[in-house]
Amino acid sequence: MWAREELANRVIDALRSACRKTQRECGTRGCAKPRDVLAPTDIEVLSLHSFCVSPQPSAHRAQAMTDVSIDIVSDIVCPWCFIGSRRVEQALEGLDVRAKVAFHPFLLDPSLPAEGVDLRERLAKRYNVDPDRMFGRVEEAARQSGIPLDFAKVRRMPSTVKGHTLVRHAEALGTQPALARALFAAYFLEGRDIGDTTTLADIAEQHGFTRDAALALLSNDAELEETKAIARSFSERGITGVPFVIVNDKVAINGAQPVEIFQQAITRAATMNA
Repeated sequence: MWAREELANRVIDALRSACRKTQRECGTRGCAKPRDVLAPTDIEVLSLHSFCVSPQPSAHRAQAMTDVSIDIVSDIVCPWCFIGSRRVEQALEGLDVRAKVAFHPFLLDPSLPAEGVDLRERLAKRYNVDPDRMFGRVEEAARQSGIPLDFAKVRRMPSTVKGHTLVRHAEALGTQPALARALFAAYFLEGRDIGDTTTLADIAEQHGFTRDAALALLSNDAELEETKAIARSFSERGITGVPFVIVNDKVAINGAQPVEIFQQAITRAATMNA
């Protein structure tokens, strides 16, 4: 997978020259809704229109046991990221590919204090609407993807810098996707405070970390600053919404797209230049 500078320079810089119309359609910074699709100009542009109008006969089948890399830029407190990453998993289940999935940090709100804030107060202030009215659509989309999301359990919006730091280091342990799933589940399904050091250490212990190693990372200011820098590199160079998914360094998709769209994107990337 890419180091921070390589990933930023290879993929995110390309967003500067991406189609202006596509960028306008992305909307405001934050969770990317399923309609949003982005692709840098040096990566093949995929759109919902092209998929729906000109489907390929074998669109849902890549070559047997093709290796693919999938990089997911996301935030742990983004419900569309939870949904999108689950849909990527479901897409892979229907394809004959060996996938290496890596997660990269994005901060929906870099200004969050370490202790987090009340979720509903934050959303009401930002959008000037009753947050509970916003949750229904997300919960329904989650249920359709097999996620029993219930915002009644989610009361606070914690800082995710510490959680992302653990996820970064879980790649070397081979447990990164599992840890990311566990953090999503802890927050959205169990209502746990994933900004709390003790809670994070408890979860990390189940995914390859010793408790001492996890606590050391969570208290390491240099590691936390590195996580912030990586997240900042994405937002500064053009990503305004997550999840942002990159397949084989060739195809980029923004948003929690339907499973079929992810399948076709993975197939397209897997067979390009084959």
